[in-house]
Amino acid sequence: MVQIGNDSGLQITHIGNTCFHSCGCTFRMRNTLHVPSITKNLLFVHQCALDNNVFFKYHPHHYLMKDLTTRTILL
Repeated sequence: MVQIGNDSGLQITHIGNTCFHSCGCTFRMRNTLHVPSITKNLLFVHQCALDNNVFFKYHPHHYLMKDLTTRTILL
């Protein structure tokens, strides 16, 4: 069971690992939760940043994912 913002609980049916590919890069996603009752994909930004050695830069209408070492834009 996972709690959401209004303190209600949602059933987790599976936990696993996955990855996604973008712009020639592969990003790892550890401990991915499958919650069938959620209709949108949610990203735990802190965990994504740790798993992929990246950081996120936010702007009013977009965001960037950058390599932590080289500062290269990855997404």
